[in-house]
Amino acid sequence: MISFRPSTRHVILLTSLLLICGAILTLLWPRGITYHSKWTPEERQEIAEIANYWNDVLDAETLYVMPSMGIGYMQVNSPEYGFIANLVRHLPIKAQESIQKYIIRYKANHMLQKKLNAIRQTAKTGNPLIYDSDYWSLLTQACATGKNRLAKRLLEEGADPNLSSRSESSTQGYTPLMFVCISPYLKKEPIPLESRMELVRVLLQHGADPYITTVSDQKELTLIDIACLSTGTFQDREQLILNLLDLAPNFRLFTTAATLEDSRSQIQFPFFMRYSKVVRKLVQSGAPVTMPDGKSYIWNISLYRPDCFEMAKVFLEAGPESNREWLQLQQSIPTAPSTPPCHTRKELAQLTLDLLALQFQPSESNIKELNEFLLYLIQLGADPDQQAKHLETPRTLLLKAASSPHVQELLQHTLGTSKPPPTGKKTS
Repeated sequence: MISFRPSTRHVILLTSLLLICGAILTLLWPRGITYHSKWTPEERQEIAEIANYWNDVLDAETLYVMPSMGIGYMQVNSPEYGFIANLVRHLPIKAQESIQKYIIRYKANHMLQKKLNAIRQTAKTGNPLIYDSDYWSLLTQACATGKNRLAKRLLEEGADPNLSSRSESSTQGYTPLMFVCISPYLKKEPIPLESRMELVRVLLQHGADPYITTVSDQKELTLIDIACLSTGTFQDREQLILNLLDLAPNFRLFTTAATLEDSRSQIQFPFFMRYSKVVRKLVQSGAPVTMPDGKSYIWNISLYRPDCFEMAKVFLEAGPESNREWLQLQQSIPTAPSTPPCHTRKELAQLTLDLLALQFQPSESNIKELNEFLLYLIQLGADPDQQAKHLETPRTLLLKAASSPHVQELLQHTLGTSKPPPTGKKTS
């Protein structure tokens, strides 16, 4: 059997031929859009803006870096491109990388042209039910780019508000409503929260199901989970979730399947993302404060971080009946106090104070938040001078950990044994 080992010249010729063919196809591919008479000038403009976005991406030199489109930096030796891999494996690394980028660009061209084709067909026929092989309709793209006027018109024309994407990307299974919540998906600048909420309301009014879940990277996600991961400021993300809970109040449906290993309750994502207002709203509405494995979320609160104090308050307000697994937190701290089960909120507050004193280091930067939380615990009945088994009192531990005499003086005042230090004057 005669084996053929291509020379560098053969590879260069083949690659050049592929590049020329790709360039010709890109130039000859129609970019113009024919519009149906039903579209208003404003709607035509929004359709053109979406198409222009994809055309700009096609023209970009950095097309191969598009993780959001599922176009990663694939390996040349993947089975899909085995023939080319066999040709280029004898070339220098830089040459292999150049060919690899071209392959990815070719794949991206194919994916983006499908989306452009779906846009052109919808614009020409006026049929809102057209979608590409990835199940991206014009409604999906309008929601992903914040084109509210166009999205509303498509919904009025009968577009499916629950059509789920089937693209091989991080957004596989996303509905138009999910694209609004993860927004901006296809834009560099953030889409204002008010505009996003307007589109959410329109989608819900036209039958969008907010309780649909999707599986991404082997994890099942709810609409709330996706909103937790959206772009924008922390405050906008938290407010977005609060608004969603107002519009879709049946929070118990925001949960993952019990059969999956990553099954979790409604508050898990907001909890670990530190959206304390969201967690408070869910807990007050009756959401369970225990994980599927039976542990309490309070078990995972890091009391040495000031930004977790508000979250701790949520679970303290829920009371001991909602935190039956609270004492498991002691098992993660070798020197934690050994106390009987907490039957009252006062006992729960005392245990919180004991654990806080073990973990926290008071300093000038966090003394304000610490003092506010200490006063809250004292109001619930916690005693800073109560000695836990084998431990010093919380007062002693906190004063020892204080970073300066001034911080110690502020703590003493908060704990109730000294006058406040002079305003604007620190003790040396």
